[in-house]
Amino acid sequence: SKLATRRILEARTLPRSSMPAANGIQAALKGHLKQARTGDYLALLAWMPRNPGTLRALEELRTALSKATHLPATLGFGPRYLHSTGQFHKGGPARGLFLLLLGAEKEDPPIPGFPFGLGFLHRAQALGDLVGLRGRGRRVLACRLEGDPAAACGIMGGCLPSS
Repeated sequence: SKLATRRILEARTLPRSSMPAANGIQAALKGHLKQARTGDYLALLAWMPRNPGTLRALEELRTALSKATHLPATLGFGPRYLHSTGQFHKGGPARGLFLLLLGAEKEDPPIPGFPFGLGFLHRAQALGDLVGLRGRGRRVLACRLEGDPAAACGIMGGCLPSS
């Protein structure tokens, strides 16, 4: 992940990716969840500002995913999770089913001495983690959440069976 992030930062351009937007996520999410196996766990990897509304919506989505799949589910906010559970996601057994949620960057404050801002750095770290997970053969679905993350979580949760 660090090497992939470094390459993105050096190129000063974000790679194009095949992430569905929230309005196209329902079919992709259903297909992704069909890969679940006994003994797996779900991990929501949220790359967006952590605030009470977003946290509540993500926790509701995490709970709905766990109930729908009968798997334990975790929630981590990037980049913080990279230094804790992120190590397990990539280095531990391949039992995770990952949902990387990339929120819209509203701000890109400059970083003194660097040709990019914090928003770009944040996005590069998220995409670097995506590359790292995929490079280790992990089952990961990445999704861009445009606009209100809480509304996007509701769209995703709406496609799940209740149990």
